[in-house]
Amino acid sequence: MESLPTPEESKDKDDDRFSIILSMLIIVYSILTAYVAYKSAEIASSSGDNYFKAQVLLSDANFSLIQANQQVDSDFRMYGKYMENNGVDDRVAQSYLESMSEAGYESVKRSKNPFKPFDEDYYKELYTRGTNVKKEAKEKFIVGKKDSDRAVDCQLVALILAVGLSFSAWASVIRRDKLRVLFIILSVLVLVASLSQMSKLLHDQFF
Repeated sequence: MESLPTPEESKDKDDDRFSIILSMLIIVYSILTAYVAYKSAEIASSSGDNYFKAQVLLSDANFSLIQANQQVDSDFRMYGKYMENNGVDDRVAQSYLESMSEAGYESVKRSKNPFKPFDEDYYKELYTRGTNVKKEAKEKFIVGKKDSDRAVDCQLVALILAVGLSFSAWASVIRRDKLRVLFIILSVLVLVASLSQMSKLLHDQFF
C-alpha cells in the first residue's frame, strides 16, 4: 500500500501550486504592463506630433488669410482709383486696373455691375487655400486630442496592472494560506478588470 502524504509533503505540494499560479500571474502582468506603457508613450508621442502639425498649419492658414484680406483691400483701392479715372484719363485708369491681382482683374472683366466688381469666384480663389489649411489644422487638433485621451486611458490600464502586480508580489511572500489565496483572488480580479479595459482600447483601435 502506498503511504499517505505527510502534512509537510502536502504543504510542499500546495506551495508548488501557489508558486506556479503566482509565477504565471507575474509573467502576464509584467508583459501587459510593459506593453501598455510602451503604447502609452507611443500614442502620447503621436498626440504631440499632431498638436505640433496643427499649430504649424494654423499659423500657415492665418498667414494665408491675412494675405487674402490685404489683397482684397488692395484690389478695392485699385478699383476705386480705376473708377475715379475711368473716362477721365483712360491710360491712368488702365494702369490702376492692371495693378490689381490677377484674380481681381479677371473678376472685374467678368463683372457686368461696376458697383459689384468682385464676384464669388474671386473670393473663393483668394480664400480657398487659407480656409482649407485651417480646416486641416482643426482635423489635426481633433486627432491630437483623441490621441491624448488614448494615452490617458493607457496610463489608467498601466496603473491598474501595477496594482494587480503588487497583489501578486504580496501573495508570493505571504506564508499564511488564507491571506495568500485572498491576494491571488484580488490579483486575478484586477487582471480581469485590466483585460476588460484593454479590450475597449483594442475595439477602438488604440493599439
